[in-house]
Amino acid sequence: MAAIQNDNEITLAQAKNALQNFINSNLSLVNLREINPNLHNVGLTADDLFLQIRIIFYTPDDVDHYLENYLTAHGPNRLGELMNRGIPVPNSNLRITPLDCATLWTNNDRMIQLMYDWGSNSNYTSIHVNDNENFENTLANTPYFNHLEQFRLNEYDNYNYPPVNGNRIMNEFHDVINQRLWLASEQNVYFPGRRVVNILNRRRRQDDNHDNNQNYRNNQNNNNYRINNNIIQN
Repeated sequence: MAAIQNDNEITLAQAKNALQNFINSNLSLVNLREINPNLHNVGLTADDLFLQIRIIFYTPDDVDHYLENYLTAHGPNRLGELMNRGIPVPNSNLRITPLDCATLWTNNDRMIQLMYDWGSNSNYTSIHVNDNENFENTLANTPYFNHLEQFRLNEYDNYNYPPVNGNRIMNEFHDVINQRLWLASEQNVYFPGRRVVNILNRRRRQDDNHDNNQNYRNNQNNNNYRINNNIIQN
């Protein structure tokens, strides 16, 4: 990829606006499956596309809600695969994981934290964190590009728009860079992510409480039966 040229800098908002010429961010999972029937050929599912579209265009709360639903539907192992499976970029060695996507397409440190909390492992990313200077240079020298261009992400084909292109204004990514660097040095980042562990523990407690309440009700019913039976016999 070309080195950064300051006269070609665009804002993140401008880059996202250009990307929306090719991506309908409101497509449902069903739509994505229907218009991309061969995702399995590249080892992907519609959920991979759906998640990264949400990372780019939606809020951390929206992404958090989707991932909690995914955990409920598919379990922690499938979720771990989703969080660390990269989308291959044609004609390159890059595979853009959800954490890469959040790094390239958001300036929200909470979105970065959310990726770790749901189990992203930085060892599987294409945008690696080595040290402050190298990481910032890597990001600065990675211009905006549509890493989803090989997929159909609109209901119609439209080739009248120019490709997404432009260099980053690095001040916009200050929070993302700092968050990635801090998390890379944090010793308590573990997998599956904190969010997954907390939710699973909460559900186990709820199940235990339900079982305890059920046992209590059963015991009460048994006691009532014995009392009533004794009254009848007497």
